[in-house]
Amino acid sequence: MRRAPAKCCATKARGLASWQGVLLKLLVVFGLGMVGLWEGIPAGFVMRLHPLVVGATAAAGSISATLLVLLLGERLRRRLMPKESRRRRDASA
Repeated sequence: MRRAPAKCCATKARGLASWQGVLLKLLVVFGLGMVGLWEGIPAGFVMRLHPLVVGATAAAGSISATLLVLLLGERLRRRLMPKESRRRRDASA
């Protein structure tokens, strides 16, 4: 009589790899959602994720990008904009 191989370790490894794959897909949809919804949603459909998950993940990416721009936009613009062009902008206003 042959014994069946132990399934516990193989099943756990397969399950972990499966979750890592789904997590990677969700991160891609989130990142593309930060760029734009028109990029994130089709990518999620191509990766065969559930439509509600795709929509929620892409929307979360878009909202987080908007909040990032709102919170860091002025500070980043001040840092990147040379002082000379700032003087010209202030003088023309």
